[in-house]
Amino acid sequence: MAKPNSKWYKLDSAGTLYSALQKEEYSAIYRFSALMEKDVDPAALQRAIDRCMPRFPTFAVRIRKGAFWYYLEHNSAPGPFLKEDVSDPCQPVRFKEDNGWLVRFYYYRNRISIEVFHALSDGGGAIVFFRTKRETQEIADKLIRDGYNAESLHGDLSQPQRDLTMQKFRSHLTQILVATDVAARGLDVDDLTHVINYGLPSDIESYTHRSGRTGRAGKKGDRQGL
Repeated sequence: MAKPNSKWYKLDSAGTLYSALQKEEYSAIYRFSALMEKDVDPAALQRAIDRCMPRFPTFAVRIRKGAFWYYLEHNSAPGPFLKEDVSDPCQPVRFKEDNGWLVRFYYYRNRISIEVFHALSDGGGAIVFFRTKRETQEIADKLIRDGYNAESLHGDLSQPQRDLTMQKFRSHLTQILVATDVAARGLDVDDLTHVINYGLPSDIESYTHRSGRTGRAGKKGDRQGL
C-alpha cells in the first residue's frame, strides 16, 4: 500500500524463490498496466522505451543454460519492441523468442502494459561480502558506474554514513550491498534473499554469521560462495 501523502506504491516480490525454469502449463510473469488520458502513440512510446531501458540494466539481460543452473547475462540484441496488446496476457516467456528479452511492452488504445519475467523481480536485495575494504569499495564503485543500484559498507565509513547506507538498504532503496564483515553480525534486513560470499572468510563462524543475514524468520534465502 502507498504511504500517507505518497503517490508511489511498493511492489512486493514473491515470498518464495522459484526456479528460472517454467512450463507452458503455468506462467511466471507479472503484469502492470496504466491507463493514459489519451490514446497511446506507438512511435512515441517506443522512443520512450528505447530511452528508458539503459536506466534499468537489470532488465537488459537474457537467460542462458549453464552446466548446473540457468544464469542471466547481458542482452545487447535489438529490442524490446512495443506490440499491440493480446487477448491472453501473461503468456510464458519463451527464452529463444523476441531476441531473448524477459520484459515485454504492450499497448491498446489508452492502456500501456509491461510484463516482466519473475527472475528479474524476485528477491528483496543482496549482500555481497568481500574480505578487504579496498576491494569492497572498488566493486561497489564499478557496479554504480555500470548503472546498478549498489552501495558499499565497510570500516572506513563513518557511523552516520553506515547508518544511512543500512537505512536505504532496509527500505529497499538500495538493491545490492557490497560489504566487509562489518555487515555480518547484528544487522537484520527483512526479506533479504541473497548472500554472496565473493571472498570466503577464513573461519566457519564468520561464514555462518554472513549466511545468517538471509533466510530469517522462516523465510527462504540463497547463500552462495564464489
